[in-house]
Amino acid sequence: MPYESATVLTVVGSDRTNRGSRTRYLLPFEPFERLPSVNTTRVVSRRRWQHLARLSLAGATPAIDSLRAAAGADVAILPYQLEPALAVAGGQAARILIADEVGLGKTIQAGLIVAETLARRGDAHVLVLCPAGLREQWHTELSRRFHVAPVVLDSTALQRLPLADGRNPWAVHSLVLTSTDYIKRPEVIRALEPVVWDLLVVDEAHGIAGASDRHDAAALLARRARVVVMLTATPHSGDDAAFARLTSVGDLEHSFPLCIFRRTRADVSVPGTRRTRWLRVRPTDVESQMHRALAAYVRRVWRNPASAAARLAMIVLTRRACSCSSSLARTLERRLTLLDTFGAADGQLDLPLQLFAENDDEPDAEVGAPGLADRAAERRTIEAILELARQATASESKMRCLARLLRRSNEPAIVFTEFRDTLGPLERQLAGVETCVLHGGLTAAERSAVIREFTGGGRRVLLATDAASEGLNLQQRCRMVIHLEVPWTPTRIEQRVGRVDRIGQSRIVHQLHLVGRDTIEETRVVRLAQRRSHIASAFDGLSRPSSSDSESAAYIIGGSPLPPPDSSSVLPGVTSDRLRDRASAEAARLVTARRLLPPDAVDRPTQVRPFVTCARRGSGAPGWWALWIELADWEGHLLWETLIGVTGNHGWTRQRSHKEIRRLIDGSWTQIREVAGQHRGLAHVVSESLRASTGLAAQREHAIAREIAQRHARMAATLLQPGLFDRRAERQAGAQRETIDHALALCHERLAGLQRQRRCATALRPAFSLIAW
Repeated sequence: MPYESATVLTVVGSDRTNRGSRTRYLLPFEPFERLPSVNTTRVVSRRRWQHLARLSLAGATPAIDSLRAAAGADVAILPYQLEPALAVAGGQAARILIADEVGLGKTIQAGLIVAETLARRGDAHVLVLCPAGLREQWHTELSRRFHVAPVVLDSTALQRLPLADGRNPWAVHSLVLTSTDYIKRPEVIRALEPVVWDLLVVDEAHGIAGASDRHDAAALLARRARVVVMLTATPHSGDDAAFARLTSVGDLEHSFPLCIFRRTRADVSVPGTRRTRWLRVRPTDVESQMHRALAAYVRRVWRNPASAAARLAMIVLTRRACSCSSSLARTLERRLTLLDTFGAADGQLDLPLQLFAENDDEPDAEVGAPGLADRAAERRTIEAILELARQATASESKMRCLARLLRRSNEPAIVFTEFRDTLGPLERQLAGVETCVLHGGLTAAERSAVIREFTGGGRRVLLATDAASEGLNLQQRCRMVIHLEVPWTPTRIEQRVGRVDRIGQSRIVHQLHLVGRDTIEETRVVRLAQRRSHIASAFDGLSRPSSSDSESAAYIIGGSPLPPPDSSSVLPGVTSDRLRDRASAEAARLVTARRLLPPDAVDRPTQVRPFVTCARRGSGAPGWWALWIELADWEGHLLWETLIGVTGNHGWTRQRSHKEIRRLIDGSWTQIREVAGQHRGLAHVVSESLRASTGLAAQREHAIAREIAQRHARMAATLLQPGLFDRRAERQAGAQRETIDHALALCHERLAGLQRQRRCATALRPAFSLIAW
């Protein structure tokens, strides 16, 4: 960009070490230095030659869609874990759902895609959404295993960042981690409106399946993402509408099919090492009376057609009774308080019911709906059950059984319960055992401290709610999981036991369910859980669960029959079978590349100067030359490079000096290039491969540009709640012509880059040689 007395020079990196990097220089005011030529061959020792040659061979990829970052990642090379990354690298999918069984490495598969995206584009922008409690784990996994530099952005981090230069922090960093609950805030997502993401990763994606702000925020971001990757072991909870919302995330113009990867342990030949026991616990006489009285009251309310609003309260009471008597007592006390103040407007509950809350707080307002027409009689019934519950707290049969189990086992264990307020009585009952407590009310720092205390051996038993059932890797510390009560959905059981029953677990995993004998937990809940587990196994985990949450409640409490399993209701999507052979071949190549890499090769600069060494073989022995084939677009941006070899006779009969070797080798490269020129047919093959991958990318980019233009780049306005902001504030939020122009400019720039890739040129560059005499 020339001016009258100065020139602004924009430099774009095109080598494999700085690809995508941009910087500007103001000439002639900024000093510059000419780099010395490195075209001459360097003569090295045989040992040094072996080291450099191994580095070069390990860094070369045989195809343009081969993985470039996986060889240097600190992960085991498992073919099935490469399939999603290969689908992205080959341009076969813009939307991916990784729905493998718990413990098969979904985070590693997403990390491979993240690392590959950053390796292929130096200017890429990647956003990872996860629950707040998993941000630190994601940060550790990405930085330690994949050698990338993620930045966690939340309210605290943004306050610490210097913003004097006015730059958008979401657009500055190449890899950003944030929580789904933070990003859903309108004032937060507004800052992301100018950004187009190369990759969006959504962890625990079942959390965005509901009709909520979480879904709306994730869906908005996915419409600005070139590739969307979602991770969940439980894609279908039984709610078809929620599943439809999940599978529609990022489907611009209904033109981008969802590619689903769902593998079980049997599919990937991971042996099952789990043993499950259902331990029937005899309740005390008072506990038996409490359960019978509660069951009779719940059935009366459930069968009352005028008390539909109270059904959720009955579900809560039944679940609390299965946990412990003190938890039930607290909820009954709360119900008595709310019963007289419950208004008609509060009774409008929509079905299907939200049976399984996403937090572990004590149930509150949902337990206040009256269930019987006679309020006084209902109060007397509740008070009678409350008195029994208070008496039962003196001796909790499940907790006494748990204490005996832990004393006898004398090994680390995780004890799960659904409710946070059950942890207090549980901790008191286990006063003689070294315990630590994990629940949803802890801050990220407190949560990390508890996990470190448990994994480091400071505590033998981890008492946890389902806040600990997602994202934690505890297989190195523990192999025993105990459920204080049986969850009403088997997906929670799998999430819990999946903390220890995962890749890396070398011992048999023991799972124990404590079941109240002759209670509704034994007669209905256990039967439901076992039936669902059997059906899921029969259909390889791909079918819709046999019943929804509301159908489960009707079965457990109301005695209604369960619907028959529907084996035809299989998750839609693109099958991944065609990638299995490709992944197996790629895994073999990566294993070879790792063997070639020296231990200190991570982030090592690439050798760009040709090098040679000599070896004594006898008269007439051949020579070997290796050249880089570089594929670049018409503006010279490097797209891919690989190595080819040429062998021939050099006619040397005696040892030469370094100066002679250098002169002779430098003179031979011209002839070697001519010989290697016949391999330029490779450019046509690569161009065809590029056309296939860039076709989907260009289609996606055009769709994103149309989305930005149609919505005027607005995302925050979708999340604004009427009544909280006046019309003037909404107009101000929507008046963002500059934002539209910036976002569209990003799309047009990418489209121009994709267009450049349709016309490629190849060049040959000397790499190394070996001369024998």
